[in-house]
Amino acid sequence: MFLIDIALAAALGLGAHSDILYAAWGLPHIIGRGAFQSLTNSLIGLFGEGADESSIFSQTLTVIGIVSFVAALFMSLTSRWWLPLSVPGASAEIRIEGTSLAAILAWLIAFLAVAETQRAIYYRLGQNYIPSIARITGAFASIALIALATSKQDLMLAALGLVVGAATEMVVCFAGLERMGQRFRFSWPQADELRRMVHVISLPLLGQGLVISAGIAERAIASYLGPGAVTAVAYAFRIFNVLERFIFRGFVISTIQAYASGIKGNWQRDTRLLVLIAIPIMVIFATLSVPLISIAFERGRFNAESTQMVALALQAYAPAIPIIALNRIPYAMAFAQTRSRELLIYAAIFSITLVSAEIAMVAAGLTLEAFGFAYTLGIALATLWIYPRVRIDEMRGMWSIKEVSRLLGAGLITLAGTAAIVYALQQALAGWALAQWVVVITGSISSVLLLVSAAQMLHLVDAGQLAYLFRGSRR
Repeated sequence: MFLIDIALAAALGLGAHSDILYAAWGLPHIIGRGAFQSLTNSLIGLFGEGADESSIFSQTLTVIGIVSFVAALFMSLTSRWWLPLSVPGASAEIRIEGTSLAAILAWLIAFLAVAETQRAIYYRLGQNYIPSIARITGAFASIALIALATSKQDLMLAALGLVVGAATEMVVCFAGLERMGQRFRFSWPQADELRRMVHVISLPLLGQGLVISAGIAERAIASYLGPGAVTAVAYAFRIFNVLERFIFRGFVISTIQAYASGIKGNWQRDTRLLVLIAIPIMVIFATLSVPLISIAFERGRFNAESTQMVALALQAYAPAIPIIALNRIPYAMAFAQTRSRELLIYAAIFSITLVSAEIAMVAAGLTLEAFGFAYTLGIALATLWIYPRVRIDEMRGMWSIKEVSRLLGAGLITLAGTAAIVYALQQALAGWALAQWVVVITGSISSVLLLVSAAQMLHLVDAGQLAYLFRGSRR
């Protein structure tokens, strides 16, 4: 997704046209990828309950395939109504242009929902490589068509490229399962099996519906901040989401897999380690957003002004990273324990807080930074709610006031030291062609070294393990 964003940024830059493409893309993508990716977590637990897994796999693919096809058809036929509502601040001409794009992009729901269900099957079978290969293949198929659309600013071809990429991912996943001997057959589940499936996935899916509604509200709010704002918020969140998933999603999946298999993990150690890992990532977001955006995006129609817009939004997401690290294990355990009600309330707290805070902050005069700050507040309140409600005895009382103080001290040392180094480098290397690369590389390495040094100096729990981790040892 990050590579696709880079291709679209070079082709379209930041402006009204990029806004309408991302508005038309956003809702189908978050339904197909976001909602059903959340179901991946639930489905792993569901698969672990059945003896005849092959039959359950076919039944699940059948149900989700039919549901997602109907949803895609409905969204495609109603695009003239929902697209204008998602960007009320855009001009009438732009909203009309986006309607035809939305009708095509709605079919992402059908392809991505099936691909994400297949991903759950792969994870249950202990195969993590094929779904990643499928996603990469789909991304490059999309980028190829986006490249063709660049010269003529052909938004329709770019939208078609996104749909073709999703279809490619789904086909590659089917081919991989076939090669593994998991042959799909159309199979509607019996009434009791369907009820169990609905019980496991319905409330998490409803919770994702709340998150989707919050995403629609975010785009609507951003559309009032001027041309390019919708795209800037989308890019900032995507970068944040890419790094968050790259670092933390593996812990979520492995925790669910371990619990479903009856393996007792050291959840306290994992959580402590995740929080420590989160500190340099937070520092990098806070201090290196501008050079990072410049290196990744500043080419083609994406200029320095665009970089500043996205960086302003991205920096505000930095405080959310340690909070996400803190909640990944409890969040995964809620899925593993099929605690659907808790997950629904978690999503409701996050979504309502997110949108309410964004409206209040924008009304108070904040602009693009409001979205990151509101996300931090929403995820913090949701985490405070779910943390004590997951059945993990060893997680209770794991943080003393003394340990929290030391952790905050290590974070402040890392932040202040990295900020000073970045500022000094930017002043010394101003005007040099490779300055941004030097600043990013040096600043990133410095944040890690400062954290390890501060953790050892303050005698943080697991500081030794952190040092071994960053030296390349396996956990």
